[in-house]
Amino acid sequence: MKPVTAVIFPDGTVNVPHAFQDADGTAVGCGGFNLVPGDDDYERYAAQAITVQEYEAQEKGDPARSAALLEEFKKRYDREHPGRSD
Repeated sequence: MKPVTAVIFPDGTVNVPHAFQDADGTAVGCGGFNLVPGDDDYERYAAQAITVQEYEAQEKGDPARSAALLEEFKKRYDREHPGRSD
């Protein structure tokens, strides 16, 4: 699984992923916030951010790996939920 990272846009805005969790670790909300030059923590996140082009390249992923993961999920689902697949 790829790490979640901040993305820097051509205008210098940095989008930083953000999530909230219950005490048990269950995510109850996910989103992000934007920082612009001059904001607190901008330099810290901008130094670690990837470009939009790098992000888009990551999102394309590996079709063979995606197909293998989907097949693995379907098998597991069928085992855990017999009679419920289509």
